[in-house]
Amino acid sequence: MKEWIRQQKLAAKAAQATAAAAEPDAAAAAAAARPSAPLLEAGQRVQHRRLRCCGRALHGEVGAGGGAGGEGTSGARVAVQWDAAALAHVQADAEVDADDVSAQCNLRGAVSRKYGDDSADGPSAAAVPAEIAVDAALLARLRTLELRASALASLEGLDAGALPNLQTLDVSCNLLTSLAGVAAFLVAAAPTLSSVNISDNTLLCDVQLPPAAAAAAAAPADSCAPPPGRRLDVLAMNNVGNCSWEMVLALVAAAGCTAVREVSLCDNGFTGVPAAVGGSLQSLETVRLDGNRIESWESISVLSRMRHIARLSLNRNPLCGSWCDDREGEETDGHGGEAGGHVEKGEGAPADGDGDQGGAQAAGGARRYSALRSLSLNGTRISAWAQVDALARLPSLRDVRLQELELTRTLSAEAQRMLLIAHLPNVSSGGKGRQTVGSETCGLLNGSMITANERRDAHRFFLEYWEQLPASERPVRYATLLRDDPIAKRLANAAQDGSGLAVVGGACRPHAAGGAGAAGDAAGEHAVLHDGVMSSSFGARGLGRCE
Repeated sequence: MKEWIRQQKLAAKAAQATAAAAEPDAAAAAAAARPSAPLLEAGQRVQHRRLRCCGRALHGEVGAGGGAGGEGTSGARVAVQWDAAALAHVQADAEVDADDVSAQCNLRGAVSRKYGDDSADGPSAAAVPAEIAVDAALLARLRTLELRASALASLEGLDAGALPNLQTLDVSCNLLTSLAGVAAFLVAAAPTLSSVNISDNTLLCDVQLPPAAAAAAAAPADSCAPPPGRRLDVLAMNNVGNCSWEMVLALVAAAGCTAVREVSLCDNGFTGVPAAVGGSLQSLETVRLDGNRIESWESISVLSRMRHIARLSLNRNPLCGSWCDDREGEETDGHGGEAGGHVEKGEGAPADGDGDQGGAQAAGGARRYSALRSLSLNGTRISAWAQVDALARLPSLRDVRLQELELTRTLSAEAQRMLLIAHLPNVSSGGKGRQTVGSETCGLLNGSMITANERRDAHRFFLEYWEQLPASERPVRYATLLRDDPIAKRLANAAQDGSGLAVVGGACRPHAAGGAGAAGDAAGEHAVLHDGVMSSSFGARGLGRCE
């Protein structure tokens, strides 16, 4: 029995050795049957697969005998003259591994590379053979076509009817150069297409604004609704080479897009927004202009007259100044107060869900930014509290982001939040008690909800902070809040008669000599205004000072 087992093992080893010897022959036969990799023509556009930078091939062979991931490659090299934008990552005229670059292709080639039956072989091939089959049923089901960094040079080669349910097209970071080609694809695309991203391409404006579109662009920003046509929910053209507003308007017109809800035009070097945008893009609700060169609100004033603008992002712009005049949007209630003057009831609950926005609506600035609910100004050059106070006159503002500002760079994060809440009553109104989630009435500051209790604490902090500074440096908001805050009134009256009051848990109590407010100190909620000077536990938190 043992001898039989030994013979079986020896037979198995011999069979394994025979199979191993035959494998190289089978691999060689498969390699011979596979089509040879096409030569890369000099001057052909290529894209680095990892670094996503672009250039033109000088000589070499792409993917010679290579498979995916470099398996079975022959070590072929490609000499590439890289674009100026790529020189930060690679050297000019540098040779790279053939498997690290992809040669330009059209839409059919890019789709075949990603969805074709033979897509596993030669992902860096210079051209994808037309015979590579793509499942038509698969394309018919596609709702999102993501071809980012696919060396896509044109949107031709594939009938738009092959994608009847396409909703989102992302062809960012490619080799596209023709704006007319993009417009032609949008015209032929299915009516379900609602989101287009052509960011990080160097496009040439090879289309002109049609006469009818030019007439529409000249229409007032608040004119009647646009005629029916293709509706785009999102159009993203971030960091597009040679980008201009004329290019954006020409694309929208040539593609027949009469209604666009959101545009993202970040990092394009824009210095403003032309008046023509108000006529051609009347349906805009969201505008993202981060990382441009916008320096003043006047340069984007056309947006203030567009009645549907609800979200505006101006991060990383050298923006400074106020969006309105000193008196625009102020309240005319007979007290001379401003629209930002929020009146509390009891222990900090707002008078109603909308605060005191009614005064701003009745003033002359009500038609400007009347629907703006969300504003992002991170990394801008806001340098004065008066510029923040101007934001309190935006009647519908409920969500604001104000980080990395020159104004607040010397303050702690807690002091920044407390002061901003007190300066923006239109944002901080709403909320109940200590709740932090699930409330539609809460405003948002830097993405965090503002509760009624936090607003109350911010008002006390605000008064104490500015009380320590000379009266000439105090903002107008200080006098307004001191006038309208009921507890602040009691503290001020107590200071006048010399008795003093301690605020513990939101209730005013007489401030006894000696052990004044010890219970409040222990709870971290003690504030005293005595002989005209307010002091509290906030003073131990390291306020910093805004210069």
